[in-house]
Amino acid sequence: MRTSPQSELVQELYRAAIGQHPWDSIGRSIATSIGGLSLNLTLHDPSHGTVDQVANLGGSEAVRKLYVDHFAEHDLWAMGAVKKRLIGRSMTGSSVVPDRVLERSLIYNEFLLPAVNVHYLAGAILPLPHGRHAVLGVHRPRDARDFGAKDLHFLDSVLPHLQRALEVRHKVQVSEDTARSCFSMFELMTCGVIALGPTGLISFSNSIGERLLRRADGLVAAAGRLKALVNFRISETRSAGALAHYLPTRRTVRHSCVRDSREWRTCD
Repeated sequence: MRTSPQSELVQELYRAAIGQHPWDSIGRSIATSIGGLSLNLTLHDPSHGTVDQVANLGGSEAVRKLYVDHFAEHDLWAMGAVKKRLIGRSMTGSSVVPDRVLERSLIYNEFLLPAVNVHYLAGAILPLPHGRHAVLGVHRPRDARDFGAKDLHFLDSVLPHLQRALEVRHKVQVSEDTARSCFSMFELMTCGVIALGPTGLISFSNSIGERLLRRADGLVAAAGRLKALVNFRISETRSAGALAHYLPTRRTVRHSCVRDSREWRTCD
């Protein structure tokens, strides 16, 4: 049985959440599904005053930066939706901001019209944990028609999955940032450190550890695993989370493979 385009989009959303699919491709799929020519998906954190652009379609990098740096705070559609409490469901721009108001606004005359040729919008504001929120906008130019009920129905079916995917994305980013912070401490050490995952694959090595592996005079990395060039067991380093330490002092430590004279050996 063939998967529907909507089901494929939902699957891609959760893949994107864990970094296995590009978010710009997600944006393209959403926009194409409702006949939009451009799209913008941003995350807003009022407590830190930051705007994170997650996906963009139809705008150059310069246009992305222009919106984030100067016009996000003047987004009448987003501000109007918040004021009318249209949170967590789809809407059209014309239902939030009348055309006569939009056409006299700063963002329309200095950004939407000259930079991206945007007049019609279908989108949503999604609440996220810790006071953050996501702003989704799919756009059409002035010479097109406005979005209709069918377009909003499609968005409403996708929004819960988009919201959850963005929550997962944030958790993954926090986890990765924490891991980077922890691993950065190993760069301060004066010995080589190599971390092995549960299956024995090398998950991290500091710069000294990488140099020692490239030198290949005792241990090497082969197919992502730690391998010995001589016949000895390194069973200790295969356990989950084990660290293989290469010490300049040549002293032996637990879970270590060290070189003593001309032989490599393990030490319990």
